[in-house]
Order: sequence, then C-alpha cells, then structure tokens
Amino acid sequence: MKWLKWLWSFVIVWWLVSTVSVLAGPNPTVTVTVRPLWTSGLTNFAITYISDTQMDLSWQFAGDGVAIMIRGKYGDYPTDIPDMHTTPSDGYLVYQGSGLLCSDTSMNFDQNPGPLYYKAWAQRIDGTWHTNFDSGWKESEELLMIALMILALVPTVAAFALKSGRAILCFVAAGGWALLGTYNYTKAVTPWDINYSLFWLSMGMCFVCVLLPAILRDKKEEGDFNPLDEFDGEDRDFMEADETNKKDEARLDRLMGGSRRRRRVGMSTFARTGKEKRKSK
Repeated sequence: MKWLKWLWSFVIVWWLVSTVSVLAGPNPTVTVTVRPLWTSGLTNFAITYISDTQMDLSWQFAGDGVAIMIRGKYGDYPTDIPDMHTTPSDGYLVYQGSGLLCSDTSMNFDQNPGPLYYKAWAQRIDGTWHTNFDSGWKESEELLMIALMILALVPTVAAFALKSGRAILCFVAAGGWALLGTYNYTKAVTPWDINYSLFWLSMGMCFVCVLLPAILRDKKEEGDFNPLDEFDGEDRDFMEADETNKKDEARLDRLMGGSRRRRRVGMSTFARTGKEKRKSK
C-alpha cells in the first residue's frame, strides 16, 4: 500500500499550501459603525445673561449631531423625551436649526421672576433625536443684585440707628457686603466698570462694619453718649427728673452766695445733736 502513503502525503501538503495562501491573501474590508452610548451630539453649550429680556445661547456639534432644538421653561426643566423617534415638545421653542448660536428674546424676568431652565437636544441626519441632552439655567441678575443690596443695607442702617445689638447687626452687615462684593467681582468684565466699582465699594463697607462696634464703643467711653440712654421708660423719666433737681439746687446755691448751703449744714447739725451750730466770730 505504498501508493496510499503517497496519496495521504499529497492531501496533507495540499491542505497546508491552501491554508497558508488564504492567510497570506489580502485582508477583507470591514466597516463598523460605532454609536457612543452617552453622547448628546452637542458640546460647549453655554447660556449668557444679557438683560432681563434677553439670553444668548451658543454650542458646538459633536459626533453625529447635525441640528439642534432648544426649549425653555420657567420653574423647571422641560420634560425628557422617551426615545429617539419622539420630538421634544415640553416648554416653549427657543431655537431649531443647524446654527451655532441664538438669542432668546421671548423671555421676560419682569413678568416671570423665577429661574429659567433650558434644555437642548441634537438631531441626527436621519431625523432621529439624541435622548441625552445638554441643559442649563439662569435667573434675573438684577433681582439678585437688589436682594444682596437689601441684605447689606438693612443691618447697616439698623446698626447705626439702634442702641443695642450693634455687634450682631454689624456682623450680619459685613457678611452682606462681602457677598455683594464677591458677586460683583465675578460679574466684572473690564477694570473699573460698574461691577468692579461696586466690588471695591462693598469691600470698603465690609471693613467699616467690622470696625464699627469698636468705634462706637470708644465714643461711648469718651462720654459722647448720654448715660441716660442706658435707661428706658419710667426709669429714664425718674433719672431725668432727679438730674434736673440736682441742677436746680446747684443753680440756686450759686444765686444765694452760699448762705443756703450754710443754713442747710446748720440744720443738719441741730438734727444730729439738738444744738444749734454757733457761728464763729
């Protein structure tokens, strides 16, 4: 059976040659489409406050996003979409298209003072939507500025007007001025604009409020304050009447040239001893 050995050897060699030729041949071209799991199709989504009646929004497309829809809503974010085939509809439409910036001039914080929330969805070229989104919110900077000013001014005025509790009021006022200054510093764009000027003014008032209790205490120790200010009600009236009587007696003594004082001393001696004090010759 020598020919069977030759036949078996030929089959093995043929299989090895065919296998090597297949492995050494050109690689087939394979196209794989990968869709990121968490991309929103957008990047650098930003909201810029211009005024109480205008917001500027900007963004960049990422991945397979080719268009965008932005919707706004007062008080809460617009509702999410359940799947890629559902078009966003909650809230009011701010912008829809393929641009990279827009302005929202339909909002008005004067009529709706609460926070305004934005949500943006990217649309693919096949018309489907990304269920992931970018979002942000803004509130009226004018109302916030007024609130911080009230927080700083009210305790400052009260510290000057009231006679008690000045230390606590000055501490609260200093905190209010510090918050107002910090807020204006973050909003300053150029040196010595209105926000930068308010920052330095607020810092100055903060130091004044910190030093105010010590200044007022020194003035009180120097006698700049009426001691009767420590009393109130009937006690104050009684002390004022007693002080008035003492002043009247002192004035009367000056007018009578001391005779009234000597007579009062003699009467005191008679009351103690029963003997009248003799005048020295």
